[in-house]
Amino acid sequence: RGGQPVQPWPQGTNQQDEIDALHFSTPDGESISFGDYLQRTYADATLILHNGEVIYEAYHQGMPAHHPHMLWSVTKSFTGLLATQLIHEGVLDAEAQVTDYVPELADSGWSGATLQQVLNMTADINYNEVYGDEQSNVFEYAMAAGMAPAPDDFTGYRTLSEYLPSIGPGSREHGDAFIYRTVHTEVLGWIVRRASGQSLADLISERLWQQLGAEHDAYLLL
Repeated sequence: RGGQPVQPWPQGTNQQDEIDALHFSTPDGESISFGDYLQRTYADATLILHNGEVIYEAYHQGMPAHHPHMLWSVTKSFTGLLATQLIHEGVLDAEAQVTDYVPELADSGWSGATLQQVLNMTADINYNEVYGDEQSNVFEYAMAAGMAPAPDDFTGYRTLSEYLPSIGPGSREHGDAFIYRTVHTEVLGWIVRRASGQSLADLISERLWQQLGAEHDAYLLL
């Protein structure tokens, strides 16, 4: 966190009871309250702001208010923001080839793709991300990234620097379609580190976390 004073959230009128009681219809026609919805979907914490003021703050599933929580894919927004800053500053070129920054990907599916296509997730690669399918590439990625324990008989890649170059080209042209794929953000992080000479942790700390007036340090999964 930065050395400046903590920036607290402005507090408005607490409307938790009224919001929890709001009902809406599910796709199958069931009427459910917002409060029940949060419990049913295993929400950990909920914060709602109106006109910049907190009107709802609640913690669920036994989660304490002051407990570190994984950002998971919110980190994609952080990485994209850093890349956009570096494009604005001329450190990165949005129309440059991915391989201009990371030649290690010359034989991968990212060959021929631009940085902007990686930012837009329109670079096409042979990778699917279906969390309900045990054969999905996302599980290979998770084990290579160290986010999931590899089974004893696992013979795949153990690091992202080995795994990402192994992903081949897709069936479309780069830029044809948006498909949500987490590995694009890993490549984006690689590009940002290579071009800036700094780690993602240092860049997020200096450019974002210290500027937000956060109360506590954050940690980056390596």
